[in-house]
Amino acid sequence: MDEFKVIKGNDLGRIVERDIFNRLCSIRDDSLRISHWIEKLKTSTNHENSPFSTTSRIPFAIRFGNRRCGSWYTLSHDSVSNTYSRSLDWTHFKSTDGHSAYNLGTFSLSRLNLQLIQSLGNPLTRHSAVIIDATRRGKICPDSLTRTLPVFLSVIDCLRVEFSLLDSKFAQESILMKKFPQCVSQSELSQIFAWIPKWKHDLISSIGRERLLNWLKSELESVQGPILIDWLSSNGNALWNSMDDEEIHQFMLDAQLELHKVPFVYAISASNVVQSHHQTHIASGICTCTPFDTSAG
Repeated sequence: MDEFKVIKGNDLGRIVERDIFNRLCSIRDDSLRISHWIEKLKTSTNHENSPFSTTSRIPFAIRFGNRRCGSWYTLSHDSVSNTYSRSLDWTHFKSTDGHSAYNLGTFSLSRLNLQLIQSLGNPLTRHSAVIIDATRRGKICPDSLTRTLPVFLSVIDCLRVEFSLLDSKFAQESILMKKFPQCVSQSELSQIFAWIPKWKHDLISSIGRERLLNWLKSELESVQGPILIDWLSSNGNALWNSMDDEEIHQFMLDAQLELHKVPFVYAISASNVVQSHHQTHIASGICTCTPFDTSAG
């Protein structure tokens, strides 16, 4: 007689969780959750109460899936045709590049993600872009979004200052700090800022000064002010803000900028969905969970 192995509750949970069907269904549902709240912004009137709120731009922004995990979370659902589509736009901000920037003072010249800058310069996207990424369970946001992305945008803005395309006050550390979330320590920021002059030189040497100047000038000709970042969870809640609405208001007044021309990047972490929206799918294809309702609030 064959012996049956007793599987404890925790072991069963891990087996089900690691099942490929369960993972794919979870990714599908989590993707639709992100897509749903972005679509809701098209009809939301919350931003009308705050003329300096920026989230109303998100539905117009290009949705970049950050390679590789983030590309799974750009799924959209068309309720009319009942079809699914996935954004083909991507960025490649690696977490290890952010670690190397801090620990080794290196800046990746092989993953420049210049398509992001093109998106920010496009009036049709309201000078905004959405980047979606995910990381391991238990971590709020991947380092690709909290470190690598801010490092890249800091270098771009400092280059704009170098080429007289942006006021020099926007290269001050007090402004550059707004590109990094509060989870990045002051000592880490100090080391990163110390390396920026070298990274500018490396980028200029790699592309060519005249060529880089002309490209930045043509792509960002219609924008005003520095590139700002907001970090959001998968359901649209703020993880960290570069500036709150009141601070944005004062910032615009002091700098004499028009808000709709200030470029914004919305970094969305899909990581916490796995914890808050756990699905249980059976490998045989018989699903015991309640399907994700895209009409829910």
